[in-house]
Amino acid sequence: MGSTSSDLASRFWGHTTRPPLRASTRRIGNRLINEPPVADTLADPREPMQRSTLRTVTLTVLALAVLCPTASATWSILIVDTATGEIAIGIATCLVGFDLRPSTVVVVPGVGVAAAQSFVGPLSLRELIRAQLIAGTPPSQILTMLSGTDPGHQSRQYGIAAVAGGTVTFTGTGAGAFASGVTGQVGSLVYTVQGNVLTGMPVIAMAEQAILSTPGDVGQKLMAAMEAARSMGGDGRCSCSQFNPTACGAPPPNFTKAAHIGLVIVSRPGDLDAPCTGQLGCGAGNYYLDLNVANQPAGAPDPVFQLQNMYNAWRAQQAGRPDHFQSTVALSGTQLPGNGATVSGTVVLRDLTGTQLTSSPAVTVSLDPSSTATDVQIGPVTPLGNGTYSFVVTAGIVPGQVVLNVVADDGLGNPVRISPQPVLDMPDPFGPCGAGTVDDGVGGSADVLRIAGTAGTNRVVTVGFGQPFTLEVDVPPLQIPGAGLVGNHLLWVRVGVPTVAESLPLGANIGSLCFPVPPLPFTSPTFLITDTFSGTGLFPAMPAPWATTVAGLLTVADLSVQGVIVEDLPLQLAVTNAIRLRVILMAPPVIVSVAPQSAMVGALVTVTGTGFQPGVAVDLAGMAITPLSVTATEITFTMPAGILCDALLTITNVDAQSTSAIMNPTPVITNALFAAGTSAGGALFLVQGTGLGNATVTIGGNPVTNIISQSGVFITMSTPPGSPGPAIVVVTTPAGCQTTTTYTYL
Repeated sequence: MGSTSSDLASRFWGHTTRPPLRASTRRIGNRLINEPPVADTLADPREPMQRSTLRTVTLTVLALAVLCPTASATWSILIVDTATGEIAIGIATCLVGFDLRPSTVVVVPGVGVAAAQSFVGPLSLRELIRAQLIAGTPPSQILTMLSGTDPGHQSRQYGIAAVAGGTVTFTGTGAGAFASGVTGQVGSLVYTVQGNVLTGMPVIAMAEQAILSTPGDVGQKLMAAMEAARSMGGDGRCSCSQFNPTACGAPPPNFTKAAHIGLVIVSRPGDLDAPCTGQLGCGAGNYYLDLNVANQPAGAPDPVFQLQNMYNAWRAQQAGRPDHFQSTVALSGTQLPGNGATVSGTVVLRDLTGTQLTSSPAVTVSLDPSSTATDVQIGPVTPLGNGTYSFVVTAGIVPGQVVLNVVADDGLGNPVRISPQPVLDMPDPFGPCGAGTVDDGVGGSADVLRIAGTAGTNRVVTVGFGQPFTLEVDVPPLQIPGAGLVGNHLLWVRVGVPTVAESLPLGANIGSLCFPVPPLPFTSPTFLITDTFSGTGLFPAMPAPWATTVAGLLTVADLSVQGVIVEDLPLQLAVTNAIRLRVILMAPPVIVSVAPQSAMVGALVTVTGTGFQPGVAVDLAGMAITPLSVTATEITFTMPAGILCDALLTITNVDAQSTSAIMNPTPVITNALFAAGTSAGGALFLVQGTGLGNATVTIGGNPVTNIISQSGVFITMSTPPGSPGPAIVVVTTPAGCQTTTTYTYL
């Protein structure tokens, strides 16, 4: 889509003169930027990337179009390795005094990459691309969103590639000729190549061929493709004619430059990501390889040559530094049952060429946020010399998946996350035997064993120390009620959680218990809980359905419970589901408030807080109190007689954890305001302090009958009449605790 005269005029008059730039090479993190001297220019980074094709223009508008550069990126190459998550982008164009990075690039490490070129739109379009890549939206759908959002869509050119979701290239009808793009795949690599105002299709075709045929890693393929595009003339405005880019063919004869500026970026999973900003655009992170030839004058060398030299120097510097993909992490197992089992890991650091390091840079191992098993313990990383390390992962109780971040320091302060990330599967504490074999009638296993009303989350049930809980055996779904021995059961409890290797097969038609049972019923660490066949066991029991209440276990422990049950005739046994019973110390009790804090004999006292347990003990000044009611957040009792001032109230749970507060506190006066007034009374008087709630006041022995307002920290009153001179003020709580101050009658 061509620019209108008003578009060009507004762009021109919106420019400000740019001061001369000094020649320099800057490093920002991994980012290397060449900035040769640049003359003053009217170029605006927002200018489009193609020459206007206006059919009718005035001489003034034509002059403005000549003065203003007409592109913001000409060719771009995107490569994504869907196996490793590595992404790469290269861009070059025939602009001077300009930096492509803030206006064209979208990089999301480990997720995807995009180039937005031709008539470059506002930052919001690249922000949309970034947000949707992160959301997992396929590039083809992202392109549809861009079309629906942007009135100038046909003036744009895009390449978008995702680790998961494919690729797309788009060239609007308004992009400057020659303009086109291709997408493709070779092995695990997907790619897009696109460009506008090119010398011709060979620029794109030869870049694609370089991707397909160049051996080596993603960075090597990207550099080869950039050189292939350059060798065909690249941007025809540099290699042929500003006004007729395709006139010289591809490649143009004897051309010297294919672009004025360019950049290449290679990002690997674990690189530092950053949101889009107005200054840095949507490529603001810290990436594995980041080279930028920016703000060059027309007389500077071709940026592709410069980028190749910079790349060669960068690659040489990688010797002896840990590499993401050449380094390895080996685990001693792939499963970590949620029962405290351990897996050891070995790290070997190698550089880009696969050479094992002789040094031992810092290595850390942490749990990736994507892990669903979150309570594993990762031990310290131990250097073993020559770039090797060891560590241990200990399972918690939460099943799920463990994803590890193993990160080495590259010597420049940049993190190198070793890929692929090690992954451990954490099954439930018991493995296959935990499901049991009681037929549910629909091809699965029924959970007939329940503790505290549940078969557990991931077969784990947690109860508090000393807290009562229920133990239940349900009727097997296929049981015939009242038929012979159906529903009879034996249950065992084992101290600790068994390993998978301890399972006890009971026969092909019965299944396996998750732990061995001894011939005698009470042989540590396994004990018989119920036996409805002989009537022995810790609890007398009846055939299912059966339930009992356990008063509470006064120990912190991990226990395993499982049994066998008769589920059908004639005497068909099945193994029940297994449950890991965890008896833990609950959170300690906390007193938030006591009301009233100063109570008369017989008054109802309410203690609010958290963590109050059934069986809680209440003690007031050494006197045992029987609560009227107990919930997890509230205890009530009747105030007994004989409680003195500053009595200690102590709440103690059955696990011996306790909390305390003061009752009947002695009031304290810290300040007296307006402490003098007429002997006729009626003067305003205020005392401040603590423990003043519900207190009564006398002044010179005369009661104060007009208390205007009162709280625990102040009393505002109107004084009674009194005799001239000082008078003792007595403040008394409902429990009879007192304090004094002085008031002067005038």
